[in-house]
Amino acid sequence: MDDAPAARWFTYRELAAETGLTPRAAEARARRMVKAGKWRHRIDNDPPNAARVLVTETELNVMRNHGPGGGADPLPQESMEGGAHEGA
Repeated sequence: MDDAPAARWFTYRELAAETGLTPRAAEARARRMVKAGKWRHRIDNDPPNAARVLVTETELNVMRNHGPGGGADPLPQESMEGGAHEGA
């Protein structure tokens, strides 16, 4: 019995549309994940010979939740106010 999560093959454009990323950002993320060995990659034989990546539903959900504007605030609010640091 296979306990692997469900996965689908996406072109970079399909991945972008599914996650809310730009096509360029989706391609960059896909290339990083393939290089890291986390995603599989293939090139279709039929024209237009599109590149596709295999993405699990779990990974798609993470990408959807952390897309543009979905991530945590990179800097604490107090450091953005420009006030003096305590203890200095």
